[in-house]
Amino acid sequence: MSNGIFRKGLIIALTLCAFGTMAQSFKTEGRVYFERKTNLEKKFKGSDSPWARRIKEKNKIDQFELFFTDSTSIFRPIESDVPDDLSWATSKNKVYQNFSTGERIMLMSFWSGDLPIEDSIKVREWKMTTSERKIAGYDCRKVFWQANDSLRIYAWYAEEIPVSSGPESFNGLPGLILGLATEDGGVVYFAREVEFKKVQIEEKIPEYKKKEVKTEEELLNFLLENFGRDPYMKASLQNMFIW
Repeated sequence: MSNGIFRKGLIIALTLCAFGTMAQSFKTEGRVYFERKTNLEKKFKGSDSPWARRIKEKNKIDQFELFFTDSTSIFRPIESDVPDDLSWATSKNKVYQNFSTGERIMLMSFWSGDLPIEDSIKVREWKMTTSERKIAGYDCRKVFWQANDSLRIYAWYAEEIPVSSGPESFNGLPGLILGLATEDGGVVYFAREVEFKKVQIEEKIPEYKKKEVKTEEELLNFLLENFGRDPYMKASLQNMFIW
């Protein structure tokens, strides 16, 4: 009798363990809907552009989606059918990351169109904090990355979703990044919805002209050489490559 009870208990325990493993693996593939809020007053502070002086709105909201698996991800904008008079005011990058090969493909949003980058995945040195918050229903831990002397970026990641990816080119944490923000709140990304489902990442990689491809360093140097004479423009171009 005791052996039978033991066997039943063992079967139940193994079944629960299997379900737990399945649930964990199920959370490594899906889609995240993000909203990004950009404070336009902060973004264009110090700019002499006549376009910037015409802006009346304080904030601009853009929508993005992140498709992810345990080894790849692609981040891209959600295009709206409604005309956007301020479409030029914020960037809308497309970023593919392959964590198995270390490959990153980025179509950087620029005035003249998307500029293709092929490079390795960015590596950032994250610092832990003791702060936590809930985002899209998930408990998230707060960390930060010191991008340069004047810019710190905070990230919130969910350990419950064991995928090392996030918005833009961000990665490198033991959980999916569901929130990003500059220290001054000038740019803020937050997940609004997380959906777990099968996704085909490779099918979503956008097409681009191979002959125009540059590494990140090559493209930054090219843009600085051609557009970086003005101090405001130089700083803006350098900040574009932080993401």
